[in-house]
Amino acid sequence: MSTLEWQDSWSVGNSSLDEDHKRLIGIIQKVEQARTGSLDILEVVSDMEAYTKYHFAREEKLMEEANISDLEEHKKLHQSFVEWISTVRRTFAISQTARSVLIDTVDDFLQDWLKTHILTVDMKYNGLI
Repeated sequence: MSTLEWQDSWSVGNSSLDEDHKRLIGIIQKVEQARTGSLDILEVVSDMEAYTKYHFAREEKLMEEANISDLEEHKKLHQSFVEWISTVRRTFAISQTARSVLIDTVDDFLQDWLKTHILTVDMKYNGLI
């Protein structure tokens, strides 16, 4: 996979959220380090869990303050991500083999999340939050 780099066109119009999204790109880049063995994938998963806690809370608060009508649906998308990362952690803990096999899955999922959630779903709120 090619290394992702932030593009100004990915801005959702809120500098705090943009910085959070840049951090997600950094986490995706760490998956490559895990693939090569220079970083433990569980370290990446831990980073991802921490990221979701503060980022989702910040984004949901901003959406609530802006009276975004589909906030509950958006929260469900966030919750599904939290459940996914929890499943990944449990799977990696079960088997060393699972770690090497699932790294590509993690990379694909995170890149898809970036493209579909941030660059499509979150972009609907550009200028609103």
